[in-house]
Amino acid sequence: MRIRMMTVTETLATALAISLILLACAPAARAAEDAKKTAEAAATKAPASPQETLTQYVADLQKNPKDGVLRAKIIALAQQMDPPPAVPDEARKHFVRGMAAIEAAKAEGDFKDAAVEFAKALEIAPWLGNAYRNLAIMQDKAGQYQAALNSVAWYLATKPAAEDVKWAGDLKTAIEFRKEKAAKDAAAETQRKADEQRKAEAERKAQQDSPEAAAAKKKQEYDTWLKRLDGSRFAHVYGDDLKYFFEIRGNHVTLYYTDRHGGSKPKVPDNAGPCLITGREFQTGTWKKGIISEDGSSITLHGEDGTVMVFPREQ
Repeated sequence: MRIRMMTVTETLATALAISLILLACAPAARAAEDAKKTAEAAATKAPASPQETLTQYVADLQKNPKDGVLRAKIIALAQQMDPPPAVPDEARKHFVRGMAAIEAAKAEGDFKDAAVEFAKALEIAPWLGNAYRNLAIMQDKAGQYQAALNSVAWYLATKPAAEDVKWAGDLKTAIEFRKEKAAKDAAAETQRKADEQRKAEAERKAQQDSPEAAAAKKKQEYDTWLKRLDGSRFAHVYGDDLKYFFEIRGNHVTLYYTDRHGGSKPKVPDNAGPCLITGREFQTGTWKKGIISEDGSSITLHGEDGTVMVFPREQ
């Protein structure tokens, strides 16, 4: 078999291809080497101390105070630490302020102020059993019963002494009773207000439907109608020379007459007023009766002999 020798050009091309392949693989090889070194460094690094872990847990809890799982981890970790974690000065300050608030407390608002101080202490040191204990007492006195029960539960999570566990159990029972009573009282008060409202509504309706109420409503409507007519004139031209007109003042009406063009001073015929208006009717002189229309646009005068005269409203 004959072996063909590569030319110089072929040899150079092959060498160049190999160099390019090696250059392409170099970054991946370096990345793999760096990852290996990082993993080895992490494996040899010392684990976080309990204090470092506690500090991180507390910082995380401050961002999410309702994280009960994390709070439980903090309490458990603090109990395992030997020596126990030191109480930060800021937490101690709020605890002392809470105790001072208790000593000065006289009203429900004072107990709420004390509860705020103990809650602030627990934001900084969530493992403080006595802070949970005092917080529960203050919340109970402030009427914050569910919050007080939660604080009792966290106090028990700090694993207090046996006599304190019994005390906490008794406090829990007392708070549950007060919570139930408060709920019943609130429900009774709501029912009482609803009953009073229904009673007042029934009484109001009964008054509206009573004969007295109906009569009062009718009188009010009549007074309003009559008031709209106050000062009004109703005129009728009689023959070629005379003009008669009624004028209403208050609840009386008066008949006047003058010349047709109003040149003479108006006069009142005998027995023509002022006449009392009763309902929509009145009596004047020898006429049987006058009737004011319901819409107040005219007065109709009825005579004894059957004569009828209509007086349209002028103003």
